[in-house]
Amino acid sequence: MPKNVVNFDLTAPAALKIIRHLAQESELVFLLTHVKKRMKQRHITIGQILRCLLKGEITEGPYREISTGNWRMRLELKESGQLVTVVAELYTAENGEKIIIITTF
Repeated sequence: MPKNVVNFDLTAPAALKIIRHLAQESELVFLLTHVKKRMKQRHITIGQILRCLLKGEITEGPYREISTGNWRMRLELKESGQLVTVVAELYTAENGEKIIIITTF
């Protein structure tokens, strides 16, 4: 690759670093209404989701979500015999602040 070309792809290690940094402040983690319903159905707690973001590994992605253009990835963490899977999307608000939007199963 020529030296004057900048690669704008988000790598898994870079995405994991961003996710872990943002997840340290739970107010930056937003749960959609759909997610809250799924959490209740699947007996998944917000604590499990946050631990997955902080300690889990990316198993899919990051890739660009076609409808939003945001980076999306799947993270998994096995904890106490239960596999927790979280799909996180990195979103940049108009003020430049990055937010994590979550779905889980």
